Amino acid sequence: MASKKLGLQAHLQGGATPPVEGKPSVSTYASQYTKTDEAMENETVQELDNKLCIPNPFQNRQKFDQDEIDALASQIKENGQQQAIGVRKKNGRYEIIFGERRWRACKALGIPVKAVIRIVSDRDMAYLCMTENAGRVRTYDFEIWVGIDNLQKLHEDEDTIRQRLCIVYEDWTKYVRFGNLPDVVKDALADYPSALGRNEAMYITNLYSANEEDAEKKKSITSELLECIKLYSRKEISSRAEIIRRLSAIAGPPKSRRKRQKVNVDHVIKHEGVQVGDMTVTPTELKLVVSKENLPKDRYDALMEVLAKFFSVEAVS
Repeated sequence: MASKKLGLQAHLQGGATPPVEGKPSVSTYASQYTKTDEAMENETVQELDNKLCIPNPFQNRQKFDQDEIDALASQIKENGQQQAIGVRKKNGRYEIIFGERRWRACKALGIPVKAVIRIVSDRDMAYLCMTENAGRVRTYDFEIWVGIDNLQKLHEDEDTIRQRLCIVYEDWTKYVRFGNLPDVVKDALADYPSALGRNEAMYITNLYSANEEDAEKKKSITSELLECIKLYSRKEISSRAEIIRRLSAIAGPPKSRRKRQKVNVDHVIKHEGVQVGDMTVTPTELKLVVSKENLPKDRYDALMEVLAKFFSVEAVS
């Protein structure tokens, strides 16, 4: 392997560009992860056999535009590879930390790829990958969720992820809704991540929840959703709003909930047509209220005698 020193700046100037997805919540990344996608001043840039390099195992970007790769390959063929990729050595291979597009372009040209070798943890691999993607390419909401999911699988807690990725709580609750979609839907979104945003993910999971007890309806929603994603990828559906309209038509209005049965049963107690009290029966109690003013004394005494037959009635001092 050939190696040489390149006098590159140690850090990039400025933070990462936020991912484009409506009004993104991932506005910036932690400072230690925004300036590490180039070789630093004292790092040695080496030429590696591109066949020894493999993609980042925590890659959150689900799809690479082949036209973009071809255009980048043309630039590299004409001007050479201007920026090194970052890799870590593992089991005799090199896992790409950042620069997968450059590696793919070099691979297409059949030439070695310039790289710097670093010692990086799995957790930092995941953060660095998200950082570069956010700074260089359009990142879709589904891809942001994939990155979040990767970090959670590495036992990163919610607060840490939100703080490092600057995700507000409201948007976090929407991103994680992707995880509640059926696996077949997530597989389809891996190929066409632009089909749904975080708002659509929230709406669709609500549709599933509203039809939780209707297995056939949920199956129909899934089938229609998969068809919509396919049509969206072919540009036969022009907007996400159309996907939502079609799903809403399939789901229909949510089933009305059954009215809860009244638990308490109230009774009116009368003597000779005149109300003298009330009785309420609950699942656990029998409440009896009698007015002595409206009940003749002999009837009151008779009532007390009846109670005494079943209960021990004692005055409380």
